[in-house]
This record gives sequence, structure tokens and C-alpha cells, in this order.
Amino acid sequence: MHRQPIYYRALAVLLTLGGSLHLPAYAGRELSADEVAGGIQPINAVEPLVLPVQPQKKWRLDGTLSATAVYNDNIFISSSGKTDDFIFSISPSFLLTLGAPNSEAAGYLTLHYAPAFVHYAEHSDLDALNHAALFTTGYRFSRLSVGMSLGYQKGREADAEVGTLVDRKNYSAALTSRYQLTDRSSVDLSLSKSFSDYEGFLDVSDTVLQGHFNTKITEAITLGVGLAHGSAEASGSSARSYQQLTVRGAYTATERLVVTANAGGDFRDGQFSPIFGLGANYKPFDSTEVAFTGSRSILPSAVFVDQDRAVTSFFASVRQRFLQRYFLTPSVGYDQTEYRGSGDESRSDSALTFGLSAATNLTERWGVQVFYQYRRNTSTVESFTFTNQQIGVSSSISF
Repeated sequence: MHRQPIYYRALAVLLTLGGSLHLPAYAGRELSADEVAGGIQPINAVEPLVLPVQPQKKWRLDGTLSATAVYNDNIFISSSGKTDDFIFSISPSFLLTLGAPNSEAAGYLTLHYAPAFVHYAEHSDLDALNHAALFTTGYRFSRLSVGMSLGYQKGREADAEVGTLVDRKNYSAALTSRYQLTDRSSVDLSLSKSFSDYEGFLDVSDTVLQGHFNTKITEAITLGVGLAHGSAEASGSSARSYQQLTVRGAYTATERLVVTANAGGDFRDGQFSPIFGLGANYKPFDSTEVAFTGSRSILPSAVFVDQDRAVTSFFASVRQRFLQRYFLTPSVGYDQTEYRGSGDESRSDSALTFGLSAATNLTERWGVQVFYQYRRNTSTVESFTFTNQQIGVSSSISF
């Protein structure tokens, strides 16, 4: 196969986008939730630009246009016989805001939509138009706050659980409320539902009703205790109910250190499983930011009938600023997935991910980055074992 012209064209695009870097580059790209939990997909995010503070308006429209070029050495995340390609994407993004979501104003509404046009240089049959949309609204009374969110995602991505490139649609909806009992205590109640439609695999859904009681111990410490009742289901399987008990807390020592954590247990199918979540952000210096996240959750499997997967994930990154406008961010992630249930299949996966990115904001609204990611997934089922490397460059303009 004569591939040189394709490589030359791709190299020209990379040099054209990367030439404006002046040999610096990216700033902190964190792995997405799907990647941490077992999926992996082409990188197409750039460092968020720091925009000047704007006067508050009744409504506001913001937009971003991003372009990305990625070389992926294993687009199907195959255990053998890797297939590589150059992947190009263009993604406009629009955010409409009415009211002030982060203030004490009475009502607000946001609508965010971001399509992505994805082109494969050598496998054009894989070209895709992805979509991501999120609608949120809420209203605040004197003591009661209520909210609603609706989300939709459609994309073609390499998913480590199913072990190949797959088309997937995600739907989500949530109703939330908080009632302020006193100046130092409150009660939360929420109802949420998520549904994932995997083409060629099991569709999975999860419905959860949960409530929490929160109290402010000190100005820096907030604690809460909560109960949840849920129902998880995969196509071909019966719905299975579960209960969760969690204790959560938030600690804000200073503006430089913020820690949130929750821990508890999940009870389903006569089994007890520990669950937890942890997030920490530490800023020892004005130019240095350290981030750490960890979690353990129980999710229905999209591969095995009547099975769940227990996913334990950790991720850490250090974002360092140089000369006021250049950023370097190394990162490392690890996740462990254990499958369990009444089915005969048995599988365990572990994945280790390393990332390095560099970025700069050339202007207030224009940013560029280069990035590299290596991932190795090891599975007790050999066909799900793979390695994957991605290297690319992105540019983003806000308007």
C-alpha cells in the first residue's frame, strides 16, 4: 500500500497547526470519565482558555472552535494486528446561558451543544459526526433550590469494555433539590436515570433515587450521610435493584487546598461491595497545580448478560506554568475492572495510562497544545489485552 502521500499530508497539517507553538506547548489534559473507567478515545480537548471576567448579563452566548490532528497506532484497540491512522476533527461548541447558575439569583438556564466532525485519513468509512448536548435549568426560592438536567451524547469511540470501536448513544436525565434547614444544615433529594445504547452490544440503564443530610461542622468542613435505592438493567437481563449507604465530606483548608470524599457500601444480589470517591486539588505555588481523583463504582456490563463490573480508578496530574503563558502537564492513571454475576464468563482487566501535554495561550482567546498518551490494558481474556499510543496537536479559538 502506498501510504507516503497520506503521511506527508498529515505531517503538513501537524506542522501547520503546531508551527504556532514556538516549541512550547500543552497544558493539563485530564482523562475523561469514560477513559478512567475503562474506555479510550481520540484526544480532542485543548486547555481551557482563561477569559476576562465579563459583566453579568441576563443572557450570554459563548462559542469555541477546536481543530485536532491525532496519530493513533491502534484505532480498534486490538490485541494483535494493530491498525493505525491519522484522525482529524473539527468541533464547534456553543453555550447559551440565561440568568446566573453560580449565584444566588432566582432562576437560570443553560444549553450547551458541541458537534464534532471526525475524519480518518485511511479509513474514511469510519468517518463520523458526533454530538454532545446538555440542558440544565433551576430555580432558587428562599430555602428551596430545584433543578433539572437533560444530556445526550452520540459518538464512535474505542471502548475497552467491548474491545473495539463502537457506536454509542448516551441519554441522561436528573431532577435535583436542596432544602436549607438551617444556616448550617441541608437536605438533598435527587432522581436520575441514564441509558447507554451500544450498537451490537448490550444496552444498559441505571435509575437512582438518593437523599443526603448535610451539616457544616466548621467553616472549612462539611459532612453528609446519604441513602440511595437504584435499579440497573442490561438488555437480555432482568432488572436488579440495589441499595447504597454513603458518608461524604468536603474540606476547604485554604484557597490552595480543597478535598472532597465519600465512602460507603453497595448492596445488590446478596453481595456487599465497598464504593468510594475522592477528589483533591492542591496549589502549593501560584504556578503549580496538583490534582488527584479516585473512585470505585458498580456498573452493569454491556458485554456479559447478568453481570456487573466493579471499576476502581485513580488519576493524578501536575500542571506547571512557565513564563506566565506556557504549561506542562504530566499525568498517570490506573483502573481495575472486575466482572461478577450469575453468568459463566469470568474477566478481570487492569489498565495503566501515561500522558504528557504542553500548551500555551497565544492570545486571550486562542490556545494551542500538543499531547502524547500511552495506555496498556491487560485482561484475563487475551482478546481484550491491548496497547495504544496517541500523539497529536490541537488548536482552539473562543468567541
